[in-house]
Amino acid sequence: MKKYIAHLSKPPLRWFLLVVVMLMGVLTEVHATSTFYYNATVNASPRAAGRVYITSDQEATPTYTQSSMNISESQRTVGYGETTLYMYARAQDNYLFSHWLDGSGAQVGTIPSYNTTVQYRSTNSGSPTTFTYTAVFVAQQGLIKVKSADESMGFVGISNPNNVEHEMVTLTAYPYASNGMHFLGWTKDGGTEYVSTQTPLVLEANSETKGTYTAHFKAGDKVFVRMQNKKTGRFICFYGDNNGRGASMHTRNYNGDVYDDGFKFDNCWKLIPASEAQGNPETVFKRTGEAQGAGVTYDANLTAHDSQFAYMSLIHETNSNAHMLTMEQSGDFYYIYTTFKQSGATMRSYFCDEGTDWLVMKSTQDLSNFDPESAQWYVYILNSSTTEGALGANTKEKYTMEGKYYTTMYTDFAYQCYDDVKAYYLKGDETSYDSINNVVHFAEVPGGKVPANMAVVLECPAVQNDFASTKTVLNRLVPLTEEVAPIINEGAHFLKGYVSVNNSNVPNNKETMYVLSIYKHLGFYPYSKDNMTPNKAYLDTRVSTTDDPKTASVKFAFGTTTVDPGDIHTPTNIKGDMNDDGVISIADVMILVSKITGQ
Repeated sequence: MKKYIAHLSKPPLRWFLLVVVMLMGVLTEVHATSTFYYNATVNASPRAAGRVYITSDQEATPTYTQSSMNISESQRTVGYGETTLYMYARAQDNYLFSHWLDGSGAQVGTIPSYNTTVQYRSTNSGSPTTFTYTAVFVAQQGLIKVKSADESMGFVGISNPNNVEHEMVTLTAYPYASNGMHFLGWTKDGGTEYVSTQTPLVLEANSETKGTYTAHFKAGDKVFVRMQNKKTGRFICFYGDNNGRGASMHTRNYNGDVYDDGFKFDNCWKLIPASEAQGNPETVFKRTGEAQGAGVTYDANLTAHDSQFAYMSLIHETNSNAHMLTMEQSGDFYYIYTTFKQSGATMRSYFCDEGTDWLVMKSTQDLSNFDPESAQWYVYILNSSTTEGALGANTKEKYTMEGKYYTTMYTDFAYQCYDDVKAYYLKGDETSYDSINNVVHFAEVPGGKVPANMAVVLECPAVQNDFASTKTVLNRLVPLTEEVAPIINEGAHFLKGYVSVNNSNVPNNKETMYVLSIYKHLGFYPYSKDNMTPNKAYLDTRVSTTDDPKTASVKFAFGTTTVDPGDIHTPTNIKGDMNDDGVISIADVMILVSKITGQ
């Protein structure tokens, strides 16, 4: 027994070393947990040209009272401290914000708000890690000057701040689109009437145009946007799956090793060429989120088509590891990303276009390990002032009659027709059905405001075959943020459409279902494909009052219920290439309103 006790009282050397190692680990951990200090300063240059504000609280409201401001903070953590700095600048009269510089003199931002995540390692409160940023302003000394009515909603630019007489000057308004801000128009010299609603606005400097032009903006409750990659020109398009969670891992080869580098949205977020995006409602997204600072939207979701069935969020209520989107403006483009922690470092996962079919998100601490242009997006806010990147009716020259061009549309969001586009719906009630002449009439949608889930024929003044042909979109269809009451329409069972969700489709009954096309003249003709095209209207005569829709000889006309049959082209039993065994009886839909009403 004594021998056994003596053995316990003198533990082996390896036990002793193990205890020492464990104690050293505890001491090392205690030592690594330290308080780290930093000081961040933001300056205006020249000092009299503007006012600045800096904070580490993204929810803070900037107050522009100083030409220089700093904050000093500390953080108790392991390894190093980390925070995000939010900086804001506002120009004084006769000056204009130009850009941000960091402490090394490098340009880091071109809009009046700028944020960056910094790390600091100083444990000496008397000598903290320092960060310095400068907001650079330029003087406006020309005949024409420019300013923003509210720099929290948008900022402005001028091509030549020192313009002289007879020089051409371009004024540009930049609403914070990701925050839901809309450009309204320009006033001059404190006036209340808009002198123009165009941006950019090109003027010649002279005695008549001389003065200060103020850009006015408005906030919207919800925002419709389209997103186009700066590098490839392709648009993000909703396709197939019903949300953004149907993604697979994205992998990257690095020095022979393949590892996960984010994920790709295969079978849900497709990238399509601009030529295919022009009249495609699947490129329209409703953006929600909270705008905490100018040019930045936090906790953003994207919903395709404004439909509950096409929810495009990256987050799910039961998935605590998922992250919401941030949309951050940088000049004329945006970065769209999520933020998360990995091994103590702050990581971001950016929307990118790698040239493949599907949108990908690539994870990194910064943009240094991949082409930053692949992560840069034009975000087009869709409102009445949008001319570049807007949604428009994609008309083709062959679908024409008497100088007008025609197409069809079906969406599950309401929209307003612009650029002299007119929308017509098929009236099928007793007051619009002429039983003597067997004519069913189209009626113009009042005010050009098309309700959601309504199939229409669009009459357009211009041809626009694809977006790539011009950056300014013609035949604009602007999604509406307000509700539009449905039109009571007994003819909706004739003219139909659908939105594709989860790869859904409408099978084509080739004997009774027709699409807008051209044979000898414009009309609805049999369709050769097995399924109807989503977001387009099609004519379905399976509910016709006649026993045999194929031989019904039904005609359609725009406008009033009083129609001279002589004004309607007669469908003289044309035998179509797509339906060789039957008569094409649904034809000659397009009769101009002026022809019917005599205007």
